[in-house]
Amino acid sequence: MFTPTVDKPLVSKVSFKCKDNAKIFVLNVKGQGVNYQVDFVPESLKLGPVLPYSTSAIATIEMRNPMEIPIEVYSIDFDKQYIEEEDILKRLDQFIPPPPPA
Repeated sequence: MFTPTVDKPLVSKVSFKCKDNAKIFVLNVKGQGVNYQVDFVPESLKLGPVLPYSTSAIATIEMRNPMEIPIEVYSIDFDKQYIEEEDILKRLDQFIPPPPPA
């Protein structure tokens, strides 16, 4: 796996071996990581006292993307697709046999 994590050009070699083949293959890869950035206006928010049994307390904060690259913001607790995919992956782990001992 090649996943650049810094905001500069990177070059690396990824070695891998195919099953039933003694030859090791080397793949030259290059890429550049991106440090995403968001700004919050105001930078911090303090919610004052809330009375017990109150039905709501509202405060607003704005999140801005100062970059030209679009970003996606989501909460995994409410992302239906993420929850479904995680459920599928959990079920797959039950059916994939473990690798034979070395």
